[in-house]
Amino acid sequence: MLYRSPASAGALEFLIPIVSFALYRWIKDYFDDHRNRDETAIARQRLALVNDLVAKGIPLEQAEKVVIALLDQIGKRGADDQVLALAAKLAGK
Repeated sequence: MLYRSPASAGALEFLIPIVSFALYRWIKDYFDDHRNRDETAIARQRLALVNDLVAKGIPLEQAEKVVIALLDQIGKRGADDQVLALAAKLAGK
């Protein structure tokens, strides 16, 4: 049987919250970084779409409105959307 001194038990009780918080922060930072990368990629795609429309002669304000409306519709697709259903089928879900 292992003997634990009261000092080591107190140290363990002290370290568990610190290690737990450090793990929480590491996981949170990891997922925040992935979310930020995704948001940055979307912003770059949005800017590229606006620039393409402006290059084709559409005024900047109108191009921004078109891209915003397009991305909004893409974001609001439902589960019954044919494109999403086909993508899920191809993914094997």
